[in-house]
Order: sequence, then structure tokens, then C-alpha cells
Amino acid sequence: MRVTIAGVQIGSSTSTIVGSLFLADLPGRAEVEGFVMNRLQAAVVNEAPALVAAGVIDPAGLEAVMKHSLGLRWALMGPFETMDLNAPSGFLDYATRYHRYYEAMGRQLSVADPWPAATLQAIEIVRRATVPADALAERIAWRDRGFVKAPYLIQGIFGISGSLDGCADGGRVGLCRV
Repeated sequence: MRVTIAGVQIGSSTSTIVGSLFLADLPGRAEVEGFVMNRLQAAVVNEAPALVAAGVIDPAGLEAVMKHSLGLRWALMGPFETMDLNAPSGFLDYATRYHRYYEAMGRQLSVADPWPAATLQAIEIVRRATVPADALAERIAWRDRGFVKAPYLIQGIFGISGSLDGCADGGRVGLCRV
């Protein structure tokens, strides 16, 4: 069964899961394993331990890059808009200029490699130093509050007036058209 949220048709089970996670994941045009968001996240999640294992960056540094650089960019725009705005003549200009660089880098990615146990242990040590095990529930609650507030922050950044209450989900999931 499919339902409509903010004018977007999605599967009812998807809308239930998405709503419970405070995340927006719109349907793709073809069936693939995992949601589109999870597949995109898989590239980052798989490459992250590989970069740490190769000694390119330490776990805290990788967290900082994602939180204070790439994460901020992607909170405002997706990859195609990023490309569109990072070349004088837009998306196709960017793709023409940089596709060989990104294709070469793509061949070097470790997104299908196993995660080395020693690397996972090193990351776990850094994570538990950052958020002790007994504080995980509190940090999860902090994250969830952030997910709820994020659409309002974005609304403020872009100067969008009015309330998100007009959205089918009250702005919680982010399926509002702005």
C-alpha cells in the first residue's frame, strides 16, 4: 500500500519507518536493497574505516571532517546542487572538468572491503572516550532532538516564513515542500 505525505507517494511501511527515525527518504524509481539514503550512507560508512585503517586520518579527525565540513554542506544541498554551484557554468561544467578525478578516486574507494577488526576496536576506543557507554542513551536522545529541530534551523537559514505545521508531518520528517 502507498500513502501520500506532503504530496509525495511513498510506501506505508516506509513512511512508518521514516517517521519513527525522523528522516526523509523518498522512493526511487527501481527497487534496490536498502533505502536510497542508506545506500548513499553506505559509501561513507564503508570508506570511513578504510581511511582510518590506511592511516589517512584518525577516527576523531574523520568525525570532524563529516560534522564540520561535508555534513554542513550536505545539510544545505545534495551532491548535484553542490556540483552545480562549484563550477562557473554549473553542473555540466563541473562534471566535464572533474569527472576523471572522481572516477579515478572512485576506483580507489574501499566501500566493499571488509572492516578490519583492529580498526573497529580503535574507533570504538575513540567513541567511548567521546561518549561513554553509560551516556549513549542520553546522546541518542540529543541526536533525536537535533533531528526534530533541524528542519526549523534550515527554515531559518533560508528565510522561509511561516510554520512547518502545514506539512503532513509537521516538518518532523522533512517532507515539506519549501
